[in-house]
Amino acid sequence: MRLWNEQGKTDSSPSMYTEDADLINAFGPHWHGRDEIAAHTLAVVSSARPTLSYRLIGAKTIAPGIVLAIALGITNLPNGQPRAGQNELSQSVLLLKQGSEWKVRFFQSTPVVNR
Repeated sequence: MRLWNEQGKTDSSPSMYTEDADLINAFGPHWHGRDEIAAHTLAVVSSARPTLSYRLIGAKTIAPGIVLAIALGITNLPNGQPRAGQNELSQSVLLLKQGSEWKVRFFQSTPVVNR
């Protein structure tokens, strides 16, 4: 099983995150550290089987090697799942440059309501 779908990462240990990353998902849980994020995200993906897509809204360098990005995420959850159907998510992502790669240090996803 892949941790991410075709639009995202597909490794089982999400290397896109820093070791000390924080993730707050759209339902409120806060997960800390790459291993905890991987375990909980895998559980969500395994049970709900959502499809995901993202559109970058904007990004701003806030310091050398640090970028704040805002994205719109679209999830499609199968019938029978809580919040089945299409859902929009507003996402904030803090990216850090580590060597030649950019890594996610912080990721927060918030449901879009009354758009």
